[in-house]
Amino acid sequence: MLTYRLLITTCLTLSLVSPITAEVKPSGELDLSGTFKHHEDVSAVETLGAGAYVVGVDEGRHLQLLVDCDPGPCRVGDILPLRSDDGDEIDVEAMARDGLMLYVIGSHACNRRSVKQKHDRDENLKRLRTVTCQESRDGLFRLTLDPSNGRPTGDIERQDLRRRLHHDPFLSRFETQPSKENGIDIEGLAVRDGNLFIGFRGPVLRGNWVPVMVTRFDAPSQHTLRWLQLDGRGIRSLAAVDGGFLVIGGAVGGAEISFELYFWDGRDCLPNDGASTCLLQGLGTLGAEDGAKPEGMTLLRDHGLAGGWEILVVYDGAEQGAPRRFQVKP
Repeated sequence: MLTYRLLITTCLTLSLVSPITAEVKPSGELDLSGTFKHHEDVSAVETLGAGAYVVGVDEGRHLQLLVDCDPGPCRVGDILPLRSDDGDEIDVEAMARDGLMLYVIGSHACNRRSVKQKHDRDENLKRLRTVTCQESRDGLFRLTLDPSNGRPTGDIERQDLRRRLHHDPFLSRFETQPSKENGIDIEGLAVRDGNLFIGFRGPVLRGNWVPVMVTRFDAPSQHTLRWLQLDGRGIRSLAAVDGGFLVIGGAVGGAEISFELYFWDGRDCLPNDGASTCLLQGLGTLGAEDGAKPEGMTLLRDHGLAGGWEILVVYDGAEQGAPRRFQVKP
C-alpha cells in the first residue's frame, strides 16, 4: 500500500504570499478487470470521459483503453497501436487530450547501459561506454478519437522534437547525454489552446531550473522555453487546469527524494528585474513504496485554485499501474 504525507509550503518566484495549507488525500482506487500489456510499466493516463481512459506504457509501441469505469470495475480494453511495425519501443511517457484530439509523446531520451554484478570487468566497462539513442523514442503523435469507442479515426500523425532539441541553445547541450545523467528526458505533456506544454524530467540546470517547452504540433521549428524551480526535481507529469497546470516533480535519476505535487500558473518563473514572474505553489507529497513511482496524471474534476481538484495518478513499477484518485485541496 502506498503511503502519503502532507506538505505545507509556498513556492513563489520573487514573490511573498501567505502560506496555504494544502491537502493531498487519496480518495479511492480503480478496480480493474483484465491485464494491461506490459502491466508493470504504466507511465501515462488520460481521461476520455464517460468512464473511459487511455493508458500508455514505457515499453512497446501502443496505447491501451480502460473502459466501463462508471460504475466499474474498469475493464482493460483494446490495444491501440501507434506504429504497425515490429521496431523498437516508443517509450510513451505522457499524453494530453484537447477535445477529440489526443497527443502522445515519447521520452526522446538516450540511455547508458548499467553495470551488472554477474559480468566481468571488461563487459561492465563496455556497458559503461555504451550510450544508445533510439529514434523510436523521438515520437510526438497526434490522433483524432472516435467519441463512441475511443479508437483513432484517420491517420496517426507523427513528428519528433529532435530538430528543436538540436538547435536550442540550452537543450542541445544535453541532447545525447543519458537521461538518468541529467540528459534529455521528456515525461510531461499538457495542451492549452493548441499549444503543447512539454515538461522535462531532465535536464535540471544550475539553480534547479527545469524547462518546459511551449510549441505547436504543426509548427515544428518554433518553440519557446519557460522555466520552473522544483527544488532540484524534474517534471514527471503535467495536467492543464483552470488558470494553470498541476505538476508532479520527482528525481532526475534514481535519487531517493519525494514526489511533490505543485500548482503552476504557466508563466515563466525566471527572475525579471526583481519582479514577481509566476505563481508556483507546493500542494503536497505523493508517497510511494516498493519501487512504485507516480508517473502519470489526469484531471477528473476542476474546482479551481480556491476549491481544488480531483486527479487520477498511475504508478510505474506497480502492478497494473495502481491507479488512484486524489482529492487536492489548497
